[in-house]
Amino acid sequence: MALALSCTADDSEQSSSTADASSTSVEPTSSATTTTDPSTSTSPELTGTTSATSSTDPDSSDVGDSTTGADAPGLSEDFEDSTPGQLPNAPWLDVVTRIDRPTVPSPTALVVETTDVDGQPTQAVQLLDAIGTSQGILAEFDPSSGHRVTARVRIDQFSDAPGGPWPIAVGVLQSGPEDDFNLNPHAVIYAFGDGNWYLFVSSGAGGPGALNAVITAPPIVEGTWYALTLEIDAIRGNFRAVVSDPSTGRILGETTSSVAQWDPDFGQYDAVAVFDGEYGTMGTQGGTTVVDDLTYEPVAVE
Repeated sequence: MALALSCTADDSEQSSSTADASSTSVEPTSSATTTTDPSTSTSPELTGTTSATSSTDPDSSDVGDSTTGADAPGLSEDFEDSTPGQLPNAPWLDVVTRIDRPTVPSPTALVVETTDVDGQPTQAVQLLDAIGTSQGILAEFDPSSGHRVTARVRIDQFSDAPGGPWPIAVGVLQSGPEDDFNLNPHAVIYAFGDGNWYLFVSSGAGGPGALNAVITAPPIVEGTWYALTLEIDAIRGNFRAVVSDPSTGRILGETTSSVAQWDPDFGQYDAVAVFDGEYGTMGTQGGTTVVDDLTYEPVAVE
């Protein structure tokens, strides 16, 4: 698969944020973003603009001509072979492996027996109900020129901790010198306590800033399954984020954005991850999210 993600110059300027990338909290900013209205959706294809959306399953959309050249093998995980009550089987690791001084000890995510979007029994991974450093799992891979991540997520509980906690983030991480992976480059779709989904891209503590783009979609409903798709051109710094209804495939919201002053060094992603973050000691409950049908695919960028 070849990935052809691009934005116009105007899109790039409008969607870039200069939020402080040194913050561990991926809080919404007031910067302008590039978003799309699902009520006017017409096409699921990546056309190089931000005006095209669709009411069809984003997994079936054509994102480019088929080619070879992906830099690493992908993975597809339904957690059915893992043991309930434990961390998922290899290649999954606890995210605390990339936090020098975690305040929430491993395991911070466990395989659970639950029900899927159709109400059928399934196994999935659940992030721990805790307040502190991030909880979740990651799987490492070799850097690639492009990436595609999909997952089904169900937020069962938002945290009441102050300071901008997020109950789920799905995306890719990059190793770096900081003592917490949240301070190193990463790109994710995340949910926030205001009921919105966001696309967040950080170039790390030493980079020029962060992109934080709201994904215009209906408010998040606890206990509801959502399908997330994140596509990345790591060469040009172009990102596409899609939130859809997994039961129908209908796209609920979508945004395609570019990062200003992009440097491919910011996009040497080497792990796929799902995680949350409360960061602090206040509050009575952490965020709790269940994740299933997680896939990662390296793609060749044209």
